[in-house]
Amino acid sequence: MSAGSHQSYQSYLRLPQLLAQQVPLSRPAVHGELLFIVVHQTHELWFKSLLHDLAAIRDALLDGRPWPARDLFWRVHRVTELLIEQVTILESLPHREFLLLRDALGQASGLQSAQFRELETLSGGRRAGAGPSVWDAYLALVGARGLPVDGRLPDSLDEIEASPDVFPDLCGLAQDLRRHDELWITWRQRHLLMAEGFIGAVPGTGGTGGTAFLASRAAHRYYPLLWRTPSCLAAAHE
Repeated sequence: MSAGSHQSYQSYLRLPQLLAQQVPLSRPAVHGELLFIVVHQTHELWFKSLLHDLAAIRDALLDGRPWPARDLFWRVHRVTELLIEQVTILESLPHREFLLLRDALGQASGLQSAQFRELETLSGGRRAGAGPSVWDAYLALVGARGLPVDGRLPDSLDEIEASPDVFPDLCGLAQDLRRHDELWITWRQRHLLMAEGFIGAVPGTGGTGGTAFLASRAAHRYYPLLWRTPSCLAAAHE
């Protein structure tokens, strides 16, 4: 008998424990606080899934296996699009309700998300990582194909982008990386617009700079070298 033969839907997903984690704190109760908690908790669950897939992408590239990485990137893009839509759902929270529940947040701030920082590091957007990022792994694959990745990296990228038939995997991965970058730029911009609608120039929770800090990060790019209108990257949007 298999170990899971006695599992039920409830027990396999640990639903009693999971559904007990949404605990609104506002007094008097704010109706929209449950939505606020659910959106942020599901963000963290999707962050966990993204970290799992991005680590697998990095490892596949380091092993010289680009095509499994491309398959996983497809899912990473779909999940990130879902997170952008979740920002839209949070925008349905009435402004007055958000202002009422802010006191319940105390010092809590989304900027304290350890998984989000790890996501940026693993993507290649922060340099303080314990190991190679997805971008590092891509460059390792470029180098393994005999192309320079030091000071002549822009030349190598130009060669890849101009020769998609010669480097189909490297060019396709460049498309995936830029799409990954583009979606997170979109997420940050949507997050900024939502925050501006809710709090304007008011300081953020937890002593953060609020929308001023979000604005400073809104246009941040993980892979600036891939934003030079190259030929094979443009094909991704045709």
